[in-house]
Amino acid sequence: MKRLELFIFGVLVGLLTLVVACETDDDDDSGDDDTGDPAGLTIRGTVHDLADFSEVNDDLMLVIADPAQMLTSGEDPVVLGSATPAADGTFEVTGVDATDASFGLIMIVDGIGDSASAYRSAATGIHINDYEGWTDGTVVEDQVAFAVKTDYVADMEADLTTAGWDGSDLFQTGAMMGFVQLDNLDPIAAATVDSMGGDIYYADGDAAGSGMFDDGAGAPNGATTVEGNGLWVSPGGMVASWGCEADGYTFEPIFVGSTTEILVIIAFRPEE
Repeated sequence: MKRLELFIFGVLVGLLTLVVACETDDDDDSGDDDTGDPAGLTIRGTVHDLADFSEVNDDLMLVIADPAQMLTSGEDPVVLGSATPAADGTFEVTGVDATDASFGLIMIVDGIGDSASAYRSAATGIHINDYEGWTDGTVVEDQVAFAVKTDYVADMEADLTTAGWDGSDLFQTGAMMGFVQLDNLDPIAAATVDSMGGDIYYADGDAAGSGMFDDGAGAPNGATTVEGNGLWVSPGGMVASWGCEADGYTFEPIFVGSTTEILVIIAFRPEE
């Protein structure tokens, strides 16, 4: 069993332990603090398919975690809460203690049960600005967590190879990927991402032609496109301060990076 599979299995065991503890603890009849607010953050959102942004209704587990250990030492992120998304992809995770989450939070989505082999572990970032100054009872809403199907990863691998990538297994390598978008999720064209020297591949939506990352003339695309939803991919993206540039927009750098057996997804959105 691979490391990420063990991590998800541990989450499931932890949930079972928590349920048993709650059923047998007669002394604690409330999860609220002295103010009456629920302890910790509440995070709400929807799981979407990375390939087409559709809502996902397969058997999934969503975990909220602090990625600091993953970014600094390659260890598993610290689990802060979890939930099983509803049939329409919506989720709510309560009791998230983000006190020490100085690098932001991540939402890890993985298939479970009959869907376990159909999905690759994917972690979508929650920027620290989304919960800065939080107190017990704070609700962070409208988060989008991406699920990545195994078949879509295979399609990306084939198209990355066409565009010049010399790797073979995107999941085993680990990858940074994400979008350059407005707040309403409309893509921003002609944006470039600074990967501190790593290769960046930009999608163009032409998967049926030359491949989604190739310009049609045997070279990789040079910037984001509207047709490609502003998607970019960096195989084996290193841990660093990632930046983005586009005419007319300013973007705040994001400290993030990938590790093996997980696909890390972030969004660059312009500052107001």
